[in-house]
Amino acid sequence: MLNNIAAGNEELHEKLTDFLMSLILADKPYLLASAKGLDRAVNLAFVDPQVCDFILMIVFVFFSRWGASFSRYMHLVESLAFAVAGDAPFSPPGSQTTQRQVLVATPSEIHESLPDPALTQDLLLQNKWLSVLLLIHLFVGAPRAKRQKATRNEVQP
Repeated sequence: MLNNIAAGNEELHEKLTDFLMSLILADKPYLLASAKGLDRAVNLAFVDPQVCDFILMIVFVFFSRWGASFSRYMHLVESLAFAVAGDAPFSPPGSQTTQRQVLVATPSEIHESLPDPALTQDLLLQNKWLSVLLLIHLFVGAPRAKRQKATRNEVQP
């Protein structure tokens, strides 16, 4: 995809590669889908027109090839939302308990920075581009740094 969009334009290729590496290495998916991180996600996706075009092309290509329908997209969003949202108290269906014991053990300062489980699905359902930013974290890997071979005289760790 990157090569199709930036074919023959080394500067654009480098800019989009830098965007992808920055997204993967510096931006955490669970923060991008949070209330505080949403502004960051919007800036990542829409401030630079070339990056915006790249993201919207990925949205088009992914969902066209995937054969998405609302039902399929809903299942994808359920998975992504569950993965990035903070933990929430759980009661099994049909439980008769009127007062649930809260067993969420995430420290409150961390829990408060994570996406709200009740809102995350709606956010992703209404913003396919944000789902694509999260999917990039799943499918694009940062290249490994090349290790230099030690010479005979060097001590190897």
